[in-house]
Amino acid sequence: LYQQALEGARSQENPTPVAKRQEFQALNELAILNNEIGDQSRSLDYHKQAESIAQSLDDRRLLMQNFTAQGALYRGLDSISLSESYYRQAYDLAREISDTTYQLMNQFNLANISTEQGNLERAAQQYEEVRRISEVMGNLDGQLYSALNLAIVYGRLEQLDASKQNYDRVAMLLEDNDQALIRRRLYEGYASYYLKIGDTLRAEDYQLRFDALADQQIGTERQNRFLALQSDYEIRVKEQELALTRLEAERLSLRNQLYTIIGVFLFGAIIAVYILQRRRIERLRSLYERNLEIVRSGADRTSTLFVDDLLDDMDHEQSHPLDETISTETTPQRLSVEEITKKDLYNAILKAFDEEELYRNPDLNLDDLAHKFGSNRRYVSECINQLGQTTFYALANTYRAKAARRKMIDSDNRLLSLKTVMLDCGFKNMATFHKYFKALTGMTPGEFMRVKK
Repeated sequence: LYQQALEGARSQENPTPVAKRQEFQALNELAILNNEIGDQSRSLDYHKQAESIAQSLDDRRLLMQNFTAQGALYRGLDSISLSESYYRQAYDLAREISDTTYQLMNQFNLANISTEQGNLERAAQQYEEVRRISEVMGNLDGQLYSALNLAIVYGRLEQLDASKQNYDRVAMLLEDNDQALIRRRLYEGYASYYLKIGDTLRAEDYQLRFDALADQQIGTERQNRFLALQSDYEIRVKEQELALTRLEAERLSLRNQLYTIIGVFLFGAIIAVYILQRRRIERLRSLYERNLEIVRSGADRTSTLFVDDLLDDMDHEQSHPLDETISTETTPQRLSVEEITKKDLYNAILKAFDEEELYRNPDLNLDDLAHKFGSNRRYVSECINQLGQTTFYALANTYRAKAARRKMIDSDNRLLSLKTVMLDCGFKNMATFHKYFKALTGMTPGEFMRVKK
């Protein structure tokens, strides 16, 4: 605030005397404040700036204030000679302008410096002047401290009567303005005085009074220190509680943020799963409808093998065996090896699979099929491989898968089990059933049943 006041006073291009006085006051207060916080170098710089302004204004009152403050500064720096010089100049200016307050203040400071320097006669004269000014002003504190210091100085000068008179004056003044510290000094002074004149009883009496007051003051000081320590402890406890509260609030905030992030993530994940599930269900329904259309159209009853009709409806890249119509011709079941051709044999095999449902036999093999058509195992296998582009087992399992599809669609039994379907259509195990059924329909048997239901 003082710095702002200083900048405001200096902001005028052509400062008036009032603005210069405001600048002086800001500098003077800044100097005093910096001295109190221990920055004597900056304090001295502000004092010199303020002194320059006071001299430019030729204002003795401002100079008096500045010299008094500089005297205090130099005394704190142990520059006694400079301190005394500034106090002396301030005292002279105070006398010139008849400012008794600053006369009293500076003369008291000069008397203290004289005492410290050991010039007791001069100190006594200066304290007498302080007492006189205090009486004129009616300043009880000035009278009290000047009388006490005079008693001490006269005692050190061995002017015991003058010392006793001033101690008596202090005792009288304390009746209207009792101060424990001054009374202790008074009892200590009386004890010293009576000891010097040989009155040991009174000296001992005042020493006892001094000790009692000292003990009382020590007790008070201890109590004050205890209260201060207790207050500091309570403040620290409160600060720790506040710190813990803030930490807990931060943790709670972070936890809430984390929960929010997790919640948003989970919500997004749930939505994503829901969307993916909906798409999966729609895809499965589409596949089921296509399979249903194939079965109801009768295309499922013709000789069929690997086709790509439903590949576009599936999300994987590998092709699956689906319904493809293959033309068949009527061929006798029993043909001689010489007359039969591979084409005729292949058509006969397909017809037997369609009409006789040979695939329902889970133990059906190439030997059984060769025996049925009067051929041999190798020739039948070559026929299926070349014309059907597949193997005997793939052909049989594809027919079984189509039969399972028809059975699932045509059955009204909601309790129909996959195992029953598997065994009834000629599959030996569930793994093979799953493999060929999904290759045919694009769906697993379980998915097919669930969509149907």
